[in-house]
Amino acid sequence: LTEQGEKEIYIQIVNPQNNVMSDKGAITFGNSSLIYSLKKIVTYNNKVIDLCVDVEADTDEKPLTKGTYFINVFNKERKLGSTQVELN
Repeated sequence: LTEQGEKEIYIQIVNPQNNVMSDKGAITFGNSSLIYSLKKIVTYNNKVIDLCVDVEADTDEKPLTKGTYFINVFNKERKLGSTQVELN
């Protein structure tokens, strides 16, 4: 699906109020823009990559509220995967 080399990975965490947490800015891809929580450069060698990152909530987002948090992972405008976490 992609060539080997360095890739920019964008992680987006959306809180239960539908706001992007730890907003680090936005990037534009053509007519689309992405607000992201973290950007990470990875080296892709045509193999599955295990990636672990820490995203710290901004001061005004602490403590985290109960509810469903959505985590999305992008390379440019392509969504690579997503999951959700329920905090009780």
